[in-house]
Amino acid sequence: LCKYFPEYNPAASFEDFLGAWDLNMDLDDLVCSGPWIVSEYLPGQSVTMTRNPYYYVYDSHGVQLPYYDQVVFMVVGNQDESAALFLNRTTDCLAPRAQDMESFGTLASQGDFSLANEGVAGYGTTWVMLNQDFGWWMGRHEEKRALYRELTFRQALTHGIDKQALIDRVYGGRAVPQWSPVSIPSPFYAGRDEYGGPITEIDAVTFAYDPALASQLLDGLRVIDQDGDGWRDLPSGDALTINLATNDNTDRIGCTELLMEAWRALGLRVNLRITEFNQLIDSVYASEFEMVLLGLTGGNEPDSAENIYSSCGNLHSFRYTACDDPTAFDRLVDTLLWGGATAMDPNLAFVHYKNYQTLVAEHLDLIYLVAQSFSYAYHNYVGNASLSSPTGTPGGANGIFTELVFDKRLMN
Repeated sequence: LCKYFPEYNPAASFEDFLGAWDLNMDLDDLVCSGPWIVSEYLPGQSVTMTRNPYYYVYDSHGVQLPYYDQVVFMVVGNQDESAALFLNRTTDCLAPRAQDMESFGTLASQGDFSLANEGVAGYGTTWVMLNQDFGWWMGRHEEKRALYRELTFRQALTHGIDKQALIDRVYGGRAVPQWSPVSIPSPFYAGRDEYGGPITEIDAVTFAYDPALASQLLDGLRVIDQDGDGWRDLPSGDALTINLATNDNTDRIGCTELLMEAWRALGLRVNLRITEFNQLIDSVYASEFEMVLLGLTGGNEPDSAENIYSSCGNLHSFRYTACDDPTAFDRLVDTLLWGGATAMDPNLAFVHYKNYQTLVAEHLDLIYLVAQSFSYAYHNYVGNASLSSPTGTPGGANGIFTELVFDKRLMN
């Protein structure tokens, strides 16, 4: 890193730093302070990570971690392929889909592998997002854009969502309602009353499933059927069609189908588009989408979402124009995120982060859905997997450490 900082290298510039790391960089120059070092990247195939010989963590017997010499993350076409690779022992572990849990449980009982089902929410979030800048860059869709910026419209959509139906029909009961941008297991999660305290949900921001109220809110916006075709129109009388996109992910497709069914029952013409993941992400970055259902990984630290909710964040994709034209809401969110990130006392940081979570939950820029229960499958030769998920984020950013697992087959 020293060569990119003027303090250590007078010839260095800010532009040098910005262009230092990309997918084409020399991996020997990539700084890694965790248990693993990225040693190979094959686009569309795999990422290989090798044991960091300078990692500072040791086990209780003085053995330096991690135990494994190498971890390979495979890139596959879809979740069916992921499941097949695990079942034929090509891969050692898997985070299964909810729809696989029953069949995996049966197979696990036969002794080939084990299935850990914690029964508590895992890390990460799933949400729906409207593009409040829709058409802005092209000077089009002004009326739609104005509607999507209406909090009342987003409230109507939210009251039309039956989260229990999502839990039961998509996740087989293995999920819980979600309302916050912070993962539920985080000690900063606003469903707690204090930092790291028990989850009480006393201050949860919820929008009850209430189709009648949703219809009333839409009527109040003059989003009504003006031509008698059974579909609600824009206040001007122009047809309103909402294009909802997601990627080829079984759980996400299941959620979008239920949402589309519920919103159509309100008289909203909603169309579903299944898009290749990278194309979908490109459309989000380019602000070319209209509405998407996606998810984000999560961790204990709320500031990891700073790039989403700060007004100039590179993933503030629900309204990129906020960077140049922030509202009072945007400025308050920026202040709360900064306060939480700079507070040295976690209890003080919790106060800032709880206020931030409450604020963004009420504003519904991202409409949070449900969080799947934490579960993972592993072949029985993977040691310590009952204590430390082999599917965890390298370095434990999500509180689950991969460096404790080992291969029993190599034991004498």
